[in-house]
Amino acid sequence: MNFRLVGVREISKLLGVSRQRADQLVRIKDFPDPVAELTSGRVWKRSTVIRWAKDADRSVPWATVELELEQLPQGPTGSASSRYRAVWEITRMKALGRNPEEVPRTREYAHAVALAAARQVDPSFAVAMPSEVDDEADARTDPMRRMIFNSADLWFARAGDDHRGYWHIEWDGYEWWVRQCFIADGSGWNLLDRRSLGFTRPGPELEPFLQRALIETELPSDIADELLRSAVARADQPFRE
Repeated sequence: MNFRLVGVREISKLLGVSRQRADQLVRIKDFPDPVAELTSGRVWKRSTVIRWAKDADRSVPWATVELELEQLPQGPTGSASSRYRAVWEITRMKALGRNPEEVPRTREYAHAVALAAARQVDPSFAVAMPSEVDDEADARTDPMRRMIFNSADLWFARAGDDHRGYWHIEWDGYEWWVRQCFIADGSGWNLLDRRSLGFTRPGPELEPFLQRALIETELPSDIADELLRSAVARADQPFRE
C-alpha cells in the first residue's frame, strides 16, 4: 500500500502557515510522531496531521481541496483546464475555511462557478465535477499509475538510496513530473513529494528543458544529473499508459 505522506513543506500548506511556523509546530510536544526520518527531513502520515489539526480546532480546507484537485485534468497556463482548477481551488478554499464571505460549501456550487470561468476561455469546455473525498484517507488509490516510461529501471530512476529516498521522472504525454519516494516498514513505495517540471514533448529541446527545470526544483545535484541522463537516454522509447 502507498501512503499519503507529508513533510514540513506540505504541512505548512495543510495548516495555512509559513514553513517556519510549520517547523515550529512539528516540534511541539503533542504533535504526531513522524513515520520516518530521512536525510531530507522527517515525514508524517497525512491523516495523523489532519486529525491533530482538527482536534486543535484548526481549519484545514486544503486537506479536502488537494484531493479534489487530483481528480481534475492538468493544462498549461491560460487554458480552460487551468482556469477551472484555479477557480475551483479558490472557491473551495473559501467555502471550507473560516468562510467570512459565506460562500456555499457544496461542490455543485464550486463546479458551476469554475465551469463558467473555464468557458470564458473555451465555450465547449466540459469536465466532470470532482467526487466527494475523505480528507483523512491514508491509502493512495492511484500509486505510480501515471509513470509511462517503458523501462523498469527508470521507474525508480536508479537515483537515491534507502536513507535519502528515491526519485523518478515521468511524462504523462503532456506534462513532466518528478517524484520522491521512500520505502518504510514493508509498506511499499510511499510518495513523499511530487513536483511539476512543466510542459514539453520529447525532442531536441528536452535535455535543456529538463536541465533547467531540475535545477529549479533544488534536487540534489547527483540525483538531478541521473534523472536527466535517464530521461534523455529513453526519450525515444515507446510510451505506455
